[in-house]
Amino acid sequence: MSAAKPRRVSNDFLMDFQDVIDEMFMNEQINLVRHAIHKPAPDVLVSILEDSSGATVPDHMLSFYADLTDGLDLDWFLEDEDDVGGSIEIYGLARVFGTWLDEIWGVGDDTDFSWELRGIEAAHEGQNYQTMVHIAEFAPTYDLYFREPAGQSHRIEVDFVEYLSLALESRGFWGWQFLVSDVDFEQHALAREVSERFHKWMPELFEDVDLSRFKKHE
Repeated sequence: MSAAKPRRVSNDFLMDFQDVIDEMFMNEQINLVRHAIHKPAPDVLVSILEDSSGATVPDHMLSFYADLTDGLDLDWFLEDEDDVGGSIEIYGLARVFGTWLDEIWGVGDDTDFSWELRGIEAAHEGQNYQTMVHIAEFAPTYDLYFREPAGQSHRIEVDFVEYLSLALESRGFWGWQFLVSDVDFEQHALAREVSERFHKWMPELFEDVDLSRFKKHE
């Protein structure tokens, strides 16, 4: 039996991202605030960050940062619906694997700070939840978590490659990460609200969305 091929972000990812942008431009209900891709991270930057942090950037993450784009930005909303919109803001490699405190989300006097959980995507303004990745010098798992300001973390049940695919599928809908995490809907009012909004609005705005990829509170 041949060994399974290592997971990597598809070379079609940026074309899929552009398709999402084009779709939003064509939708008169949507206000597209910004969108951007960036140059891939150079090899020298990867080496510097690995030497300084003591962690190795895994191949499935390098397939995004070094081969495609060093970060990603998308921001949109509906004019008359305060709670309907989305954002994708994947941090650049230096911000994720850097060793400076002011580049890591959540550092403050009253914060339970850990070097092991690094912000990988910016929180939507006013939401205060953020996707984190587990990076430890000696035993990194690169698991993803959706973390609340108070420190409670909900494990995201997919890896980085699938996370990016789902980010596009969801168009970054605010709070979509709850719907692929281990959150207990019965114990989390915001997660229930996100589920309701997501499953109501996404098929109205994007007719080809695959809702089966996301949990739904019943």
